[in-house]
Amino acid sequence: MVRTKFLTYGGILTCLAAVFQIIPAILGEIFIFMTIFSAFPIYFISRLSPKLGLIAYITTFFLVLLVSFHEAIFFLFTNGALGISLGIFRCHTSNKVIVSILSALTLTLSLSILNFIIGIQVFGFSIPGILLVQVCLIYSFSLVYCSLYLKVSDVIFDLIIKVVNAT
Repeated sequence: MVRTKFLTYGGILTCLAAVFQIIPAILGEIFIFMTIFSAFPIYFISRLSPKLGLIAYITTFFLVLLVSFHEAIFFLFTNGALGISLGIFRCHTSNKVIVSILSALTLTLSLSILNFIIGIQVFGFSIPGILLVQVCLIYSFSLVYCSLYLKVSDVIFDLIIKVVNAT
């Protein structure tokens, strides 16, 4: 029974993450800010079950890929990476500082791959300085972003758990 419940939640959250990620592809780039919400569903399911979270992350990537290659790549290396890392690390520890630091490292690696290997500028412009300075700037951004995202995600997660447990 519990397994079916988790699978159902996983399926719903996977679809929700895909919808948030493809909004700019369907409605236009003016709605690019909506993609930040695609990390929430991945975070929620990863926090409940890291294995199911990983499946949801990969499945969401393939669902988004059906609509937009560009958005799928961005999901894989940005919002999806954020959601999966925050959720898995949060599942294994309640120390929010550790979760933020480890997630920031994961996001920095992911953004660095996107920026330096794939060649897509993660901030929309070229980051000045030598490679070490650029990576430090990306890490600083990632640490602040992960910390803020974790705070908001935890509040929403707790509210959803209360509602689900009340029914």
